[in-house]
Amino acid sequence: MFVSVPYHVVDLIALGMNTRPVVESLVSAGFTVAAADVFGDGDLRVAAELVLALADEEGTSDYDAGKLVALANGLAERTGCTTFVPTSGFDRDPKVLEGLKGEVLGTPPEAMRQAKDVSALKAIGIPLPRTVWMQDTQHIEEAAERIGFPCVVKPPVGSAGVGVRLVKHPDELPTWEDDSTSGCCGVPQDIPPEGFLVQEHVPGAPLSASFIADSERALLVGTNRQLLGEPWLGVDGYQFCGCISPAPVPEKVHDELVALGSMLAVRLGLLGSFGIDFAVRDGSVVVFEVNPRTQSTVDTLDRALDVSIGRLHVEACRGRLPDELPRPGTEVWGKAIVYARADGAAPKLSDVSDRPAPGTPLEQGEPVCTVLAKGRSVDDALSRLRERAGEVYRVLEGV
Repeated sequence: MFVSVPYHVVDLIALGMNTRPVVESLVSAGFTVAAADVFGDGDLRVAAELVLALADEEGTSDYDAGKLVALANGLAERTGCTTFVPTSGFDRDPKVLEGLKGEVLGTPPEAMRQAKDVSALKAIGIPLPRTVWMQDTQHIEEAAERIGFPCVVKPPVGSAGVGVRLVKHPDELPTWEDDSTSGCCGVPQDIPPEGFLVQEHVPGAPLSASFIADSERALLVGTNRQLLGEPWLGVDGYQFCGCISPAPVPEKVHDELVALGSMLAVRLGLLGSFGIDFAVRDGSVVVFEVNPRTQSTVDTLDRALDVSIGRLHVEACRGRLPDELPRPGTEVWGKAIVYARADGAAPKLSDVSDRPAPGTPLEQGEPVCTVLAKGRSVDDALSRLRERAGEVYRVLEGV
């Protein structure tokens, strides 16, 4: 039987792959928060009243949604708090959230499922690239020929860009026969039971848009430049490795995003914080993916707008959405996730986020920490992130 925490009342329990950005945002708004997390990094333990982490409880940093829900329910029993805030990592199996024993602040599981369903998005008029769903690899070349090269092959429900491939020629089409069965942090990288997508490649800067919604409307919080597959962060392909906010877009694109956000909120029932990944083609938005939960941009938008996305999320889920949001100031904020370029152990790191305990084993391709930087523009913030990441690698690799 858990012993109740006697010293502070816990208002909310956050759960997800990495809860630190949302927990810090909530704490900045005055909430007392407990967290069920995969890693349980040092700065999360500073911000949260109480942390249970898979890395501690299970001895592994592999992601398991069901075990996170169990940890969150354990926190509820221990603290008496029964209000949950799901963050990242439940897109693949949102139904597992139905196991939470209390109030859940976020998009309902069925709406999350629909937000990841290409046919559901097409049905309400979301502008998607041409896409073919495949159950197996038998006719993959035929599908790719129909879409045209280059094309993108990816799981229908992904995580941080793991398993997404740009295919420029039929010889590069994946078979999955020789692939590893796990990607970063244990997220499955092999062909999933629900099949995979062959999608038109849309060139252009990778962007995202962040929204806050109640049951009737959505507000565009900000637009963001995504960092994907950056070799200077130890990754390639489409692996997510950071973002910069705000990233300016033309007025027409802004207006399209506002309309799309409200469409998703009203037609699908997305609630609280959610986002879309997109590019701009011929002056119009093309949506790659809808993320029906808090985004990694919480870090950057909180700082750039001087708001708490966490508080806005909680308020919106309870039916309170402001008429408007603060306009961005002159600062642009960026974050970059530093990935291990070789196996090793975490050194003592300072002035970084998602800070592992010294001596934590690191495998090549695993996230080590996150660096934050501000600049006068997107390019300036990017340059400062490169500098900060270089500093981490010098400590990490003993250069």
